[in-house]
Amino acid sequence: MPAKPLSGFTNSILVCVDCQEEFVFTASAQKYFAERGFVDPPKRCRACYNAFKNGGGEAGEPPAPPPGIDEGPRPRVSS
Repeated sequence: MPAKPLSGFTNSILVCVDCQEEFVFTASAQKYFAERGFVDPPKRCRACYNAFKNGGGEAGEPPAPPPGIDEGPRPRVSS
């Protein structure tokens, strides 16, 4: 059965504020936003949004460790 058309919504191309890459704001995503009362379109592509949400820097970079956490291995303590 073909997908039901999403009246009033069409795919649109947006530019991510973080990586400056274009991404598609799909008609179904627009409907989802409208149903939840969001009035502004997304500012970030999915990769940059996930990095932002997880406290990381740019897309593709691992999130920064919390302050006070040492990244390296702990030295062995001999007794």
